[in-house]
Amino acid sequence: DEQLKAAQALATINDSSVCQELMTALGKLGTDSLQDQLTGPQIVTLLVRNPAHLAEQEKTLFAGIQSHQAWCERAGFAGLFALGQVDSALAASTTPQQTLSWLSALSLLSDQTLTNQLRPRVLNLLEAREQDIQKAAIGCLGTMTNNQRESCELLSRLIQEVSIREEVVRALLNLGATNCPPETSVRMVDYLVKLAEQTPAEARTANSFTNAMQLADELLANLPLDSAKAYRRRLGET
Repeated sequence: DEQLKAAQALATINDSSVCQELMTALGKLGTDSLQDQLTGPQIVTLLVRNPAHLAEQEKTLFAGIQSHQAWCERAGFAGLFALGQVDSALAASTTPQQTLSWLSALSLLSDQTLTNQLRPRVLNLLEAREQDIQKAAIGCLGTMTNNQRESCELLSRLIQEVSIREEVVRALLNLGATNCPPETSVRMVDYLVKLAEQTPAEARTANSFTNAMQLADELLANLPLDSAKAYRRRLGET
């Protein structure tokens, strides 16, 4: 990888480490431009997928967490998680921005088992006061492969909250309708069909609406045949 080779060369020249050089590169990135949004994850992934580059770099990773720079914070958390230092990393998270950073870091880990281990921490944030943290937690829960049935049940209780409905729907789509209990599916289908009936025609082309209808369609498979037919008929009449 060219980025890795460049970092190795700079580490030799500067008598530093690959981890330090990659963190320096991350410190130059913002979060607004599309290019930085693509480059940031590439560099963080490059760092955490090469354990040799993390060895004895805890100080650099903790410095990243305290840097007040989004990509360095994410890399710091991701690196410490990969080293198995979950508790100490989260103990260093004391601000809403750092909370957002460690939630974002979960999507950059290659170890699904490690991501799943953080599920209890994510659950604690499902009703966070800061809505951006709540939305991030909802998104993370949708990517976790353990206790998916319980996750569907928890998310179903939030779907009627308009301000976070879009994130809840996406998370449920990621989890898959097959993981939703029948009684939970009935409750959500009933709500989503009513939503469709109440949504003006001009608003039905929005991604949020089409995602909601996709979820309703997938959940219908969990309903008794007669109930599913009745709901499909109502959807067809909207």
